[in-house]
Amino acid sequence: MLQQLNPVERAVLLLREVFAFEYAEIGEMIGKGETNCRKIHSRAKSKLHPDEQIPLHEPEQSEKYVQSFLKAAHTGQFHEFVNLLAEDAVLYSDGGGKVRSAVRPIHSRNHIAQFITGLYQKTAALSASVQIDRIPINGESGAVITVDGQPFTIVAFQIQESRIQSLYLMRNPGKTAAYGIPL
Repeated sequence: MLQQLNPVERAVLLLREVFAFEYAEIGEMIGKGETNCRKIHSRAKSKLHPDEQIPLHEPEQSEKYVQSFLKAAHTGQFHEFVNLLAEDAVLYSDGGGKVRSAVRPIHSRNHIAQFITGLYQKTAALSASVQIDRIPINGESGAVITVDGQPFTIVAFQIQESRIQSLYLMRNPGKTAAYGIPL
């Protein structure tokens, strides 16, 4: 499959997917910019899996999952939300190298449950002014967690067969800044 890619695409794909390098680091290695590396990575993935362009949400279902997440995040009781996860669900976190986040994807419902429960406990201890709200993300429902009025984490879901297949936590301040004003 990798033979379908040119040498630069192969290098970017392997450095990102296998060795989990950040785009800026990859750019330094191959002499390209960070943004260029992101695009090369995206194109390489689409060449390898052209028919796997799965939308983040099924619009008619996404609100149910967001509401379950909001309820869990407000109460700290994640059991009902975790039951909406597929058994082989994956959690992706992006801190952009600027804030702490999970370096590698977290696989399985049980590991995700442990991670989000721990994240909830840490976030609750940060400040008395933690707020969680529903927001639109690319035309779909998602959530923003703000701490002391600043966006802390953006949450989005990929839903397949009535289960959350992927959970995305965006923590990169350069990307979360656009969501600074909750609805």
